[in-house]
Amino acid sequence: MNILQLPSKALRCTLQHCDLLEILNFSFVSKKTKQFAKSLHRNVSVVEIDINDFVEVQIWKFEVTQRHDRVKFTFFSNMHRSLPVEDPQFFMDQLIHNGVIDGPEKMKKFGNGEHLKIQSSTTGRVIWMSIPSMGLRKYVDHLLDVLNRVKLDEFAINKDNYCTESICDEFRDFDIRCFMNPRKMSDSLFHQKIMRHIASKCDSLDLCTPVFEPKTHTTQEFLIQNFDALRAMYLYKYNLNDILSTNIFLVFGQVAIDSNQLNLFVRHWIKGSNPRLEYFQIDVPKGMSVEDDLSVILDKVDFQKQPDSFVRDFPLSVQGYDQFIPSFKNRIIKGGVDIKRANGSIATLKYCITDSHLRIRMFIFNDDNYT
Repeated sequence: MNILQLPSKALRCTLQHCDLLEILNFSFVSKKTKQFAKSLHRNVSVVEIDINDFVEVQIWKFEVTQRHDRVKFTFFSNMHRSLPVEDPQFFMDQLIHNGVIDGPEKMKKFGNGEHLKIQSSTTGRVIWMSIPSMGLRKYVDHLLDVLNRVKLDEFAINKDNYCTESICDEFRDFDIRCFMNPRKMSDSLFHQKIMRHIASKCDSLDLCTPVFEPKTHTTQEFLIQNFDALRAMYLYKYNLNDILSTNIFLVFGQVAIDSNQLNLFVRHWIKGSNPRLEYFQIDVPKGMSVEDDLSVILDKVDFQKQPDSFVRDFPLSVQGYDQFIPSFKNRIIKGGVDIKRANGSIATLKYCITDSHLRIRMFIFNDDNYT
C-alpha cells in the first residue's frame, strides 16, 4: 500500500514512529510531503555543512543519554568534489564493486556519478538518490524549513575544496551561527575572502589557522567585530594587541602570550578594555610553579581570594556555549580569585594545569548578578 494513500491521522501516526532519516527522505517526495514532515516538528540539535573531500550536510541530535544521533548527506557530485573527476564512470564502478548498485541496468537512475548518500548513525541505514538540478543552498534551505530552523549552526571548511568558492557565494547572505576554518588552506588570499564574506556575518568563530597575517592591523580590524564567541585553537597565534582589540562576549583558546602579557591584559580590563567580555579562557606556558605564575598574572592587581564554600551563579547573556566551558555544570562558580573593575564589575579567576600550560578562566559578573 502507498503510504500517501493513508488518511491524515493514520499517516501522522505512522510517520511519528519513523526515524529522522526516513522523515527527511519522505520530505523530498513532493511539496505535500515536505509540509507534512515539517508539521511533525522534529527537534534536532545542530545542522552543519562540512567542506572536505566531499561536501556533507550533517544533522545532529544530542541526547541526555550521550547517544548522539546523526543523519549525514554526502554529495557525490562533480560540482561538490575536492578534485574534478575526469572519468565519472569510475565512481559508478566503485558503487557496483561495493554492492551499492547491482549492475549497469540500475546505473542509469544515478546518471553520470551525480548522486547523494543519506546515512543514519543510529540505524546504519543508507539511502542513495540521484541529485536533481538544484544547488547545495536549496538542499540546506529545504532541510532547515522541514526542521523549523532559521539558522545554520556550523559552516566548517576542513579542506581547500575546488568548489569552495562557489559554495561560499551561495551562502554569502545566509544566517550562520558559527564559522569553523581549517588548520591549513593553500590559498591565503582566497581564505581571507571567505572570512570577509562568510565569517564576518556569523555569530561566532572557531579558528584553527591565522586568518590574516598575525600582529597586523587587518587582524585587529576583523576581531573588533561584534561576534558572540571566539575560539582560537591549535596553530592560531594571537598577541596581546589582538586580544585587546576583540569586542566579543566569550574568548577561549591557546594563544601566543605569556603570564606577563596576561597580567597586562587583566590590568587593561580593570581600566575598561573589552567591555562586552563575559568569559575569557586562555592557556599560557607553565613557569617554575603555579604560585609563581599566579604572582606574575596578579602583579599590581588588587584581588581577594574566595574559599570554595563561596558559591554563586554565573549567568551568561549569550546562549548555546556552555559546552565549550570546561567543568561548567549548572552555571555554578566555587571559590576563585576576585578582581574588581573600575566600573564595579567583578571577575573571578579560576585556574587548572594542563599537560604543558596553565589554564586561566575568567568569569565576569556585572553589579546585578554577583551574589
